[in-house]
Amino acid sequence: MRRNGWLAVNMTCHKCNGPMVEHEYQRVSDKVTWRCPSKNCRTNTSIRKDSFFERSGLPLDKLIDLIYYWLLELPHVAIQHELQVDKQTVTDWANFLREVCSTELVRNPVRLGGPGHTVAVDETLVAKQKPGNQQGIPVAAKWVFGAVDLGTGNFFMEIVDQRDAAQCPP
Repeated sequence: MRRNGWLAVNMTCHKCNGPMVEHEYQRVSDKVTWRCPSKNCRTNTSIRKDSFFERSGLPLDKLIDLIYYWLLELPHVAIQHELQVDKQTVTDWANFLREVCSTELVRNPVRLGGPGHTVAVDETLVAKQKPGNQQGIPVAAKWVFGAVDLGTGNFFMEIVDQRDAAQCPP
């Protein structure tokens, strides 16, 4: 996790500004904390500090499994059963992971095509009614425009208000 930048490689104590060291600590779910070695300080900080996992109470091994199962597109019920976590936890993490992926795609747009490449382009109308909400407010349909480079597999999708040429992304 550190090698991939998911957890900090080193930590500075917020009280004395000294370097902290990893310390085995059985009272926390991860069994490890950052600890200030200064005898006058001895501050403990979570190894999750300033990370993607900071606000979660689940053990890191369960979080990694949850992310893995989400990537495999397992149904939420299967993830709940496998990890022994509640429905809300799986739903919250799935929403968070979708948001992280969306943000990353917006920050790093994909360029498609070029000499020798074939790009497939299509649009679709997406709408979903929530289960058990037959008498609820209808969900507005959205047009999604997308393209995929058939050679590389790179793709993009974008929600558009209309599907005419004036609304297509550049």
